[in-house]
Amino acid sequence: MTNSILRVSILVAACCIGASLALPACGGDDGGDTTIPDESGTGSETSSPDVFQPPVDSGLDSNPPDADAGPVACRDTEVKCAGGLCFNLRTDAKNCGACGNACSGTTPLCSLGQCVDACPVGDAGVALKTCGTSCVDEQSDANNCGACGNKCGASQACLQGVCGCPSGTTACNGVCVNLAEDPKNCGACGTLCVSTMAVCAVGKCAAGCNTATTGLTNCSNSCVDLKSDDQNCGACGTACQNGEQCTNGKCGCAAGELSCNGICVDVTVDRLNCGACNNKCANGEVCSSGTCTAGGCSGGDGGTSNGKVDCGGQCVRLIDDPNNCGACGKVCGAGFVCANAKCECASPTATNCGGVCSEMASDPLHCGACATKCTPAAPTCNNGACAATCDPLTNCANNCIDTQTSTTNCSGCGLACTGGKTCTAGACTCALPEVDCNGLCTDITSDPKNCSACGKACQAGATCTASLCTCLPNRPECVVGSGICNDLNKDENNCGACGVVCPAGKSCKGGSCK
Repeated sequence: MTNSILRVSILVAACCIGASLALPACGGDDGGDTTIPDESGTGSETSSPDVFQPPVDSGLDSNPPDADAGPVACRDTEVKCAGGLCFNLRTDAKNCGACGNACSGTTPLCSLGQCVDACPVGDAGVALKTCGTSCVDEQSDANNCGACGNKCGASQACLQGVCGCPSGTTACNGVCVNLAEDPKNCGACGTLCVSTMAVCAVGKCAAGCNTATTGLTNCSNSCVDLKSDDQNCGACGTACQNGEQCTNGKCGCAAGELSCNGICVDVTVDRLNCGACNNKCANGEVCSSGTCTAGGCSGGDGGTSNGKVDCGGQCVRLIDDPNNCGACGKVCGAGFVCANAKCECASPTATNCGGVCSEMASDPLHCGACATKCTPAAPTCNNGACAATCDPLTNCANNCIDTQTSTTNCSGCGLACTGGKTCTAGACTCALPEVDCNGLCTDITSDPKNCSACGKACQAGATCTASLCTCLPNRPECVVGSGICNDLNKDENNCGACGVVCPAGKSCKGGSCK
């Protein structure tokens, strides 16, 4: 997946009411508290004159067999399985690789979504540690943050080995909240919106959201953008789950991912959904470019260039994989990308402040420098300096923003661009050569689901190269013109080579009739 390639990129704080406004995070504030409950919820949906009601579409399968589509929000590294509980499928031995897939017997541990006999601790190119029955990255694992058993609070994330508030939230009494939207902590911790001014609108208590002007909607006295808010997508209370993102008011998987059993996956590398949903690679096989292969990953350069390495049965490049950045299992957090085998902030103008990417030109918690907090006397961060006002910029919860260029506040506070779009002249657009395919910025020259045009999908096992669907060498088109790429490892009519038919009673395994 994208960030995550398993991203699951991607739903961070379980308690936060939306993430439509990218505000500063608390870094490591209150990082050691592991018992604080989720307190930022504000009750049932509010009915008010300025609420609009677009069609509700959760984007999830109506009845997925494993993933649960209920209201509980999980961290961005987790998915919600049956029973409404959140699990990290890369590390949880009872849900390893898929919900309900339990490790046992001679392979009791879960490593990168595979059941193994021992964690590959100390192996070259691996950044994992054994914690109970899990093989974890202590720099990003919320259940083993910095050390085995150190569990972050429900609203926290593990930021470079320290429990803290994810980007867009601030610690108030040990709970991570969104000061732009939380009516119990509106603009500042402890500021309660009440009576005729009960609504929190971009960090200020107000009588309503004034939807016609702001584009924001009143959901439980919080003003949110229903087009981009993962917790209120298309309608108040409709939460995106299991790696999905809110794009134009609908939950859906990011570009390059498919929803398989209710979970967003990258079928080019997922060994349980290799090339297509539920196409599981056999033991000993890896998933490379959407094809199960018995010969291992190609390249031989340790994943530092075009070559790929085997990370849990997935052939990935350590140079740019955000779930295996520089080493198998090393996860880049929300807001980060993997560049040259290092986790870096996705925005070129952002700075890494304790595991949170901060725009120091506008962030009142990191104004001009990490951990430089603005005071009540000069509460806004204007061009990297604390000031009394944001003039000539727009005040978005004490963040001084240019709404003509801000991807998270495009044309107005809280109106975020989604689907990979950027903000140009106050409008969300895709940057060339990408085009808008159902709200997602897509490269139609290389996307197998949209090859040469939106919606024009290549057959399973084919790649899109220069806008043309092409079969891989180990998955050729045995019948020329059919458009079908045959898997020589499993195809009983083309086993090992085109035209080789397995006799009755035998099946094709690893390219041989057995």
